Amino acid sequence: MQRERGHSLLDGPHWYNTYRCADGGFISVGSLEPKFYRELRAKLGLANDPQFDKPYDALQWPQLREHFKNLFAKRGREEW
Repeated sequence: MQRERGHSLLDGPHWYNTYRCADGGFISVGSLEPKFYRELRAKLGLANDPQFDKPYDALQWPQLREHFKNLFAKRGREEW
């Protein structure tokens, strides 16, 4: 089990995090289960984006968190 902050299954992945929105509000995502991750990808327009095909690859998490950060920053919380 990973104990370093920001690297565990519940605080490291892009799909289990909190993001600032364009209006300064925040949104939390927590799509731990594959069916919820698929739904999240679909809602974000990422269903066919291959870089999101391996959600448990921790080496990809920093890059994918940054992608989500930029994506969520484009709309206000209520829009999401």
